[in-house]
Amino acid sequence: MSALRLWLLVALTIFVSGQSRAQSVEIAFAAPDVQINSRFAGEQMALFGSVDDVAGQSYEMLIAIYGPRRNRVVDRKGRRAGMFLTTERAFYRLLPDSYYLLGGPSLERMTAEALELTPLDIIEGARMEPGALADPFDEALLTVLQGQFQYGYRENAIQFHSRDFFSARWSLPSNAKPGIYTAQVYLVSEGEVLSVDTHTFGVRLTGFERGIRLAARNYPPLYGLACVIVALVVGWAGAALARR
Repeated sequence: MSALRLWLLVALTIFVSGQSRAQSVEIAFAAPDVQINSRFAGEQMALFGSVDDVAGQSYEMLIAIYGPRRNRVVDRKGRRAGMFLTTERAFYRLLPDSYYLLGGPSLERMTAEALELTPLDIIEGARMEPGALADPFDEALLTVLQGQFQYGYRENAIQFHSRDFFSARWSLPSNAKPGIYTAQVYLVSEGEVLSVDTHTFGVRLTGFERGIRLAARNYPPLYGLACVIVALVVGWAGAALARR
């Protein structure tokens, strides 16, 4: 291969790689490690970021905040033989405890629906038995989670301070669960996803609550015995006071 052809091949490779390089987003959390206890009353969360290699494209941004995941069961109660019993049940696998979809001044619901990022999409995706019969369970679960401020949309949550620098704010509720939270940043242009960047932050228990949690996880027999002893002592003390 001649030197000229070699240089042309190298130049073409650089050009193609530069053209195909995807946009990337760099973010930093104002509080990457949130500490909670029994007196935790919620916290205003914030992240700051920049978009690289926008190349003059117009785009919109969505940020999905996922809480820790766990399995859930939703029951439907009804009367059978004069008793109030569970008549139907739906199972959800690794459903996020909390989920917030952050958008700009006009959150594009159509884009969120196309990417299946709406809160209802997240619940439907975790259901273990897909089907139209489970739709009432999904909607009922969403209503409960929204009422507990654990699921929902946050319009006006993302603010662009320049073309490539932005910030986002949302509220972490007082009933937030400890664990690892994930923020997925979506850059979308004309219905096409330009990039998806994933970042994490932590929420952890501190103080007495953390000690109880660790004891229950690491020493379950001793923890159970301690609970029984405490219950007996409290019951004995209550009975003694009642006799006076």
